[in-house]
Amino acid sequence: MQLVDYGLLEKPTLYISDFFERNKGFYYDSLSRVRQTNNLKQWIKFFLTGVIATAEKASDTFKKIIELRKEYDNKIRSFGSSAQNGGKLLLGMFSTPMMNKNEVAKKLGVSYNVAARLIKRFLKSNMVVEYIPSGTKKRYYALWEYLNLFR
Repeated sequence: MQLVDYGLLEKPTLYISDFFERNKGFYYDSLSRVRQTNNLKQWIKFFLTGVIATAEKASDTFKKIIELRKEYDNKIRSFGSSAQNGGKLLLGMFSTPMMNKNEVAKKLGVSYNVAARLIKRFLKSNMVVEYIPSGTKKRYYALWEYLNLFR
């Protein structure tokens, strides 16, 4: 978080809390040892192990994102005259991976009908899935494979 505070990173890229959660017993044990016996070495080893594991996981995820992006770019090339808007939508969905048709139209600066046709192409190409939250009729379209990379 300090790197974000200093402006060296825009967003945190390592989610080390997940590592701590999965290793909760060892986490608390290491903290207790620091408090009780001043064994800082054990805590530092544990923390660095977490940083390494988290960095490896992040690196794997980034590689998968790059591959997914290449796969989707190849599909979009087949969109013909819609390819340019398709590329813009894909970029937009990497930052906002779930949108409805109105949001797509607004993001791209196109009509609702153009957005609807583009979403239909994304659905046919298996790049998005339709999602209808319970208790509503509004349809959302999610970049599902991308979202699953973060589970």
